[in-house]
Amino acid sequence: MFTIWNNNVERLFNHSLENCMIREQTRDANLFFENLRMNLVDKGDTFEFIAELPGVTEEDILLSVLDDTLTLKASRKIERDDEDNAHLTERKSFSIQKNIPLPASVSTDNVSATFTSGILRVILPRAAESTPRRIPINAY
Repeated sequence: MFTIWNNNVERLFNHSLENCMIREQTRDANLFFENLRMNLVDKGDTFEFIAELPGVTEEDILLSVLDDTLTLKASRKIERDDEDNAHLTERKSFSIQKNIPLPASVSTDNVSATFTSGILRVILPRAAESTPRRIPINAY
């Protein structure tokens, strides 16, 4: 009887611990996502998107444009050795995805991106049909 009770308590404890760890990882990823600093600026014939991605390498970033939406996916994997005697572990692994609606169509063939010192910069040229153009007014 004690063995059955002990196994149930152990299973409950392990399940609760796993749920806490999953919730903590989700919370940490959400905090990073909420604190992600981004700008999208209209420069006339282009849009400039800038995002701060500290601790991420360019290999960990995936960018795509589809239907006037820029999609940014980024992840960071922190390797930990379980045998380490860590006294503080605030650096976390995370994976995020952010869909940024663009205010106009862009020329997807001409989009360019750079990543330097944790700053992602994306230049999105307007598509020809969405470039504002001045319309002359004829007076009669």
